[in-house]
Amino acid sequence: MSPVISQLRERVWGICVHWTTQTTPRRGNPLAYPDAVDRFDVEQFADTLAKTGAGYLVFTPTHAWHWPPAPIAASEKILPGRSCGRDLIGEIANAVRARGMLFLLYYNHSCNNEDDPDWQKAAGWQEADKSGFEWKIQSVLREMGMRYGERVSGYWIDSAFTIYPHNPDWAEWTDALKTGYSERVICYNSGINNLHAYTPLQDYWAGEFDTLGFPLAQPALNAGNGLPFHSLFWLDDYWLHHEMDKSIALPIYSDRRLLAYVRDVRDAGAFTTLNLGIYQDGTFSPETLDQVRLISQDLKNG
Repeated sequence: MSPVISQLRERVWGICVHWTTQTTPRRGNPLAYPDAVDRFDVEQFADTLAKTGAGYLVFTPTHAWHWPPAPIAASEKILPGRSCGRDLIGEIANAVRARGMLFLLYYNHSCNNEDDPDWQKAAGWQEADKSGFEWKIQSVLREMGMRYGERVSGYWIDSAFTIYPHNPDWAEWTDALKTGYSERVICYNSGINNLHAYTPLQDYWAGEFDTLGFPLAQPALNAGNGLPFHSLFWLDDYWLHHEMDKSIALPIYSDRRLLAYVRDVRDAGAFTTLNLGIYQDGTFSPETLDQVRLISQDLKNG
């Protein structure tokens, strides 16, 4: 078994955040994305995460819009203006790792919807032959892999279900994703509530779910295609906080129900990722933080 998968299982649970171009503040108008990147308080953010007891962070640098918060030349080459001067990815990776957490990236190629038409066109998604698109996106992934090396322990690749119909070379995708660190673990998301392996080259189930009960009823929890099981779902906002002048939603599960679920997944030898809403200034809902801290303490007690 991969040493990274073993570490993720030992850590039991982690946090995912969708801090993207669409993330909004608690009050007022959002900053322009490059300004928000420049003002992000990495140390405060990492301290908050460490106090929750989470074993790892899954950070989302690209989602609806492809605009990594880092100086990624390959992204800039595809579409000028689509990078940042500050390497926020690298700074967050360093900060959370310094606090004993693993760091993973959630990556979306940003072409499966109409959110980012300029990027979609520049990346070659609209072409019937998707080989150019694949090469361009893989160039971004290879550059990121070389830049961050073993600091990025894994990838959670979203929207693989939109690539799959075009007969991609999964070996090429996997090679790009593991550039710079051969032990990096990867998964290809097959969609919400859907466990389907597009290739045996992935290392664990993406496990995107919208309910706590679904995955435990599936045989894939222990042995589906031999892949380690993993579960990812949101605790408050639906993936990200993007509404103006509104607080992050209250936790949608009771403490007791959430704890029972995380324990069940742990006892089955798997791990759980909890997606927390986050404001543009990098802060969280106090109510959700209280819940995950309670979960962490109860897990430590057995």
